[in-house]
Amino acid sequence: MPFKIGLYEYSVKKIDRELAKYYKEYYDAAVQDGFNIYHHLMIVSENNWGIIQQGLDGKIKKARRYHWLSEGLPSYLDDPHNDISTEVVKENVLDMASYESRKGRDISLDLIQEGPNRLKRYFNMLKDKNQKS
Repeated sequence: MPFKIGLYEYSVKKIDRELAKYYKEYYDAAVQDGFNIYHHLMIVSENNWGIIQQGLDGKIKKARRYHWLSEGLPSYLDDPHNDISTEVVKENVLDMASYESRKGRDISLDLIQEGPNRLKRYFNMLKDKNQKS
């Protein structure tokens, strides 16, 4: 059943498919916790949406569920998930979707915009002067 957002008419199916793809890609890149997303459900109403994703860590054979709600969502970048349900809390997780990671996101963008030469300079500064390779 199509509905209008501004001047555009969308079908719920198309919005679901596009948003689902976006959130899976975003979360796979932004949160690197060892849980690979294998199940994705999106619920859409006229005014709101909700996403439930489930990931599996095959090494420890445990699942984790991520919940996102559009209602009250202040930002897609700073703590966008409403809840993470899990039995396992990992110590070493890269969570670039966290508010606490905003400085890391800025540095990552700076490095990408400057290209590989800046990174090469940093690696060369760390390189042992006696190293041949």
